[in-house]
Amino acid sequence: MPTNLHHPYHDLDGGNWIRGNLHLHPRPRSKPDDAAKWYAASSGYGFLGLTEHDMFYGLDAIADWNNHGLILIPGNEITKIWTTYFACGSPAED
Repeated sequence: MPTNLHHPYHDLDGGNWIRGNLHLHPRPRSKPDDAAKWYAASSGYGFLGLTEHDMFYGLDAIADWNNHGLILIPGNEITKIWTTYFACGSPAED
């Protein structure tokens, strides 16, 4: 049975919807472009949010990786006792 999605942007004209993942822990941590290669080849995704606990993948690092045609969005997870806060697309703080 088909599912109808209702969203607040029904009046927009043009553009394309793309599918992706906003919560991905790449393994190994030091090679997120390996995850991008796998997702680009097998998932039909157009974007990936690269997240890790208490670590930030910055824009400078992402610019140096092979994105394999995907939009790579930096993110991080800040771990506190019994709680994890998720931020996607946030800039790194100096």
